Amino acid sequence: MSGAQATWSADGSHIPPIDPHTKAKHQILETYLENLIYTLYGKGRYGETTFTFIDGFCGGGMYYDQDNKTEWQGSPIRIIEAIRAGYKKSKRQYDLNVKFIFIDNNPEHLACLKNYSMPKAGLDELVDEQPHELKGSVMYLQRLQLGQSKHNCIQKE
Repeated sequence: MSGAQATWSADGSHIPPIDPHTKAKHQILETYLENLIYTLYGKGRYGETTFTFIDGFCGGGMYYDQDNKTEWQGSPIRIIEAIRAGYKKSKRQYDLNVKFIFIDNNPEHLACLKNYSMPKAGLDELVDEQPHELKGSVMYLQRLQLGQSKHNCIQKE
């Protein structure tokens, strides 16, 4: 895929192959976020309890891993799972409130994330943009927001 922009179809019938550097980026992101939650929420007397995570170039949420002939979860799914892992690792008993915002400039990519990738990862209940308690934990998802970027750059007001 090198040199080409990744594209996803709305129904998940086309997902792009994943480059090795993207796999490495996903693994670094997962480890970092899990440890971030463990450190900020799980350590200290009270810890932080509210977080917002934004993925500004989320894509369709799933790739094809040519090395293993399997699908590879993209950053939106990995972010949610890393936060869940950090929460469980902390062994805290009080609520963790998290808001996820996934943005892409292509509506096909967001449709793929919502209609194919999230359900495939067992996270389909989260795509209604309502608050949820994630299974197996007391971690509350304040809101999962999917949005289309209308601008190529961030504008100052």
